[in-house]
Amino acid sequence: MQIQILGAHQLELDGARLTSLLIDGTLVVDAGGLTSVLSLPEQKKIKTISGYDVLAVPVKHSVPTVGYQITSSDGKSLFYTGDTTVGISECWQYISPHLLITEVAGPNKYGDWLKKAGHLCAGFLREELIQFRQLKGYLPRVIVIHIGNPFEQEIKEEVARVAQELEADISLGYEDMKITL
Repeated sequence: MQIQILGAHQLELDGARLTSLLIDGTLVVDAGGLTSVLSLPEQKKIKTISGYDVLAVPVKHSVPTVGYQITSSDGKSLFYTGDTTVGISECWQYISPHLLITEVAGPNKYGDWLKKAGHLCAGFLREELIQFRQLKGYLPRVIVIHIGNPFEQEIKEEVARVAQELEADISLGYEDMKITL
């Protein structure tokens, strides 16, 4: 499975695009940055979910939303959730991904506001990952997207501290990042 992060941010600015993933050149998840990245011939290659098993799992947010576990025919899987907040761990029992792509929308100092708005900070992500590890016995690789543009450096530092503390592979995603599972 080849994953390309077309966009990793909350805002479309110079060098930053709205959150969007392209899987194996044919499946798009959260198509926010799709038209600003892919040419029309590339967009025409996008299909339905044919060839993948997709499991939609409700996740916490200020409005009803879901995350998706996407599994390829060779058994590789990722779980993607854009907008989510504290309580995402309720879905851990339903998934077992090789890769987790989730959001950190702002720095820890805005935790109270982020929780009300339905988003994560690095501290909240830490707690959710601890629960994942307790339930599953492992942590998948984690890529953080839906990054609040003005806070990117602060988020990067906080996520790095969480990765070090949990001894886990957690990093920020970026535009055009390619990941192979």
